[in-house]
Amino acid sequence: MLIYALDDEHFMLDALVDSLTEVFPQAEIRPFSKASDFLKAFADTPCDIAFLDIQMPLQNGVSVAEKMMERKKDTNFVFVTGYDSYKGDAMELYASDYILKPVTADKVRKAYEHLRYPISIESKSFHALTFGDFCFFYGEQPVTFHRKKSQELLAYLIAQEGRVVPRKELTYILYEDESHSLKSRKRLDNAIRTLKTDLAAYTDTEILFSSSNGLAVNKGSLSCDLFSYREGRKDLYSGLFMEQYSWGEYFKASLKREENRSVDT
Repeated sequence: MLIYALDDEHFMLDALVDSLTEVFPQAEIRPFSKASDFLKAFADTPCDIAFLDIQMPLQNGVSVAEKMMERKKDTNFVFVTGYDSYKGDAMELYASDYILKPVTADKVRKAYEHLRYPISIESKSFHALTFGDFCFFYGEQPVTFHRKKSQELLAYLIAQEGRVVPRKELTYILYEDESHSLKSRKRLDNAIRTLKTDLAAYTDTEILFSSSNGLAVNKGSLSCDLFSYREGRKDLYSGLFMEQYSWGEYFKASLKREENRSVDT
């Protein structure tokens, strides 16, 4: 699910994004503080839901909604404002809802329940969250893993962003076996087999790539906050990475070094 959030006041925008993230942990949420940037992004990629502040300089939320409807008539948008004086004009545009600030997760959840254009379940896909604890979803539903090591295997492959990881490296990461013994190789085979079975319960989309050299994740088969970060969404990273796994510390240090280099340049 793709959600756009627009508010010219940064602290209000942050609060809105926090509430959206709480309700839709699997969604891609794109914040905007300028209506012009919002409309440009919407023209390129219409979102599933837009949350729009009404009172803004240059263009108010009602004007933005009108332009959205010119691009895509069946658009879900929810107005967010500190005043109720705009409610009449706002609802004439067939908004899904009208939220008074301060925004809360409960208000967002109720707005979602009254969307004018229900989001098709056909749009379901795998989505990973890495900035914090590792979480993995299929649409709105958390994926069930029958082995903890299968979940950790998937997490590590996603952290590698498509790199083919040698099996010897995987036995060391999962079982701390530097010698790559027969026992750990069998345990790894079981983890891989169980992971494939777990994922196949949701869709026949192949997200794992196996070769004689090792195992990799097919980046094109899922969305992920880490992948979006690499594509320029630097606001997504908060300093946490796959906190339940000790090897996540290595990736946090790497991300920190990258951020420091970008600041220096």
